[in-house]
Amino acid sequence: MFKMKNLRKNMAIKKINMTTTYIPSGTTISSVVNSLNDYISNEIALPGNWSPTIFYNDLKKYPSISKLALSNGIVQANLEKMSYLEFFEKTRGYSREHKSLEVWDIFNNGMIMLYFENVFLKLSENEQYDNDDKIILMYMKALSQSHTSKWNDIVKGIGACCYQFFSKEPYLYIPLLSRKNIDNDLTLLTDMELLTKLELTLSPRKYRDKISVDDTRTQLIEAVKQKYLMYR
Repeated sequence: MFKMKNLRKNMAIKKINMTTTYIPSGTTISSVVNSLNDYISNEIALPGNWSPTIFYNDLKKYPSISKLALSNGIVQANLEKMSYLEFFEKTRGYSREHKSLEVWDIFNNGMIMLYFENVFLKLSENEQYDNDDKIILMYMKALSQSHTSKWNDIVKGIGACCYQFFSKEPYLYIPLLSRKNIDNDLTLLTDMELLTKLELTLSPRKYRDKISVDDTRTQLIEAVKQKYLMYR
């Protein structure tokens, strides 16, 4: 059954490749989109719930039926709030393979793809999820169902000081959920506890000797280590 499915897919790809006239030459996502803008004389943009990385990689791996179909497909997707998988099928003529529909469904909601694409790319490659993955998925689902103004409150439950920190290194927060004997292990302290040790508050902008939303948990831990080394 699996071989027949792959055979049908390969035949579909071969048929489309015989008729397609568009494989983008642009080396960046923006250059590809700008080319499509010029082609249909219309300002278009990728929907916020799509992964730009997957969109770009798929253009080369799975060529579109035509440049016009691709351009109009993006316009239609924005108007109809179409998921990327739906768009893919309309512009290729066959369904895109995926390892887990759950992660695609979660990231299709809200604005999380704009800020957590790195998490999506990792999870979408997993055929099975371990306990850590399931915890991250749980938080992704909660974030996808909430307004961005609530995100900091949500990730505070796992020890993050802001969603920006959590988005960059989500798996570093997993051990905090089951911490017991903290002792001198800085990796078991929440971001807020680490900031307290530095006698700092989180800054919205990058300043010298400050920790800002542009930094990471790793940098925060290192800053605390450096402070303690100074007083030894």
